[in-house]
Amino acid sequence: MWKNFEAYPLTQENLYNLINNDIPLIRLPEFGTTEETEELAERFLLFASRSKSVKTVTRLGISQYEQGIVGGKENYFSLVEEAWSNLIKVCETTFNPVTRIMDILRQYFTDVDILTEEGYGRYFAGVAKLRTGETPLHSDFPLFGVRDWAVTKMVAQLSWNFYLRLPDRGGELKIWDKLWQDEDDQFLVQGTYYHNEQVVSNIPFIKVKPVLGELIIFNSRNYHTVLPCQNRIAVGSWLSLMPDESLRLWS
Repeated sequence: MWKNFEAYPLTQENLYNLINNDIPLIRLPEFGTTEETEELAERFLLFASRSKSVKTVTRLGISQYEQGIVGGKENYFSLVEEAWSNLIKVCETTFNPVTRIMDILRQYFTDVDILTEEGYGRYFAGVAKLRTGETPLHSDFPLFGVRDWAVTKMVAQLSWNFYLRLPDRGGELKIWDKLWQDEDDQFLVQGTYYHNEQVVSNIPFIKVKPVLGELIIFNSRNYHTVLPCQNRIAVGSWLSLMPDESLRLWS
């Protein structure tokens, strides 16, 4: 249970508090300057306009769930290097958020790197999304039967998101003080990984309005959603604590 319903600064103690579900989230204001954030958003949109992405979620990068669990492990890793190349191209005139967050986290953990899969190589990390609409209630800790993936070795998983473009109204991040448990899957919406809101009935929550240029870290095992909005752009990945106390990024 959370100590209170407040945001905390980034420290090693607070990272472990977040892992242990003692606090709701960590905020890093001005992770990117106004100039960096605007340029990165514009370059992402330029790339997205060429990629013929779908209208509801315009994406840069790949996800282990959609390209891996759904598409298969071979498919996911066949797309990794192209995804990294695209991210580097988008960031080449400004900065790479994945590199920056890793450099920051190395102040608190000696071993911070990209997750690797034996026999395949590194994962991708750093999916950028232009989203219109809402993100339904879910938790990102369940591994959906991926017993032969390196991600199953994690002992805890956090999520970081860097905000490049925000609407005037909507787009708040809502996090409940409840960690996913096996028995919660009785509330899964059929054919999805989203949960019916019964799973968080009477559970307290925090609602946060992100600020342009900031980075937010929260425990992805907590149930969460993003409220309806127009043209919200964010980039982020998972951040997994491994048994040897290393941190590994992946998407």
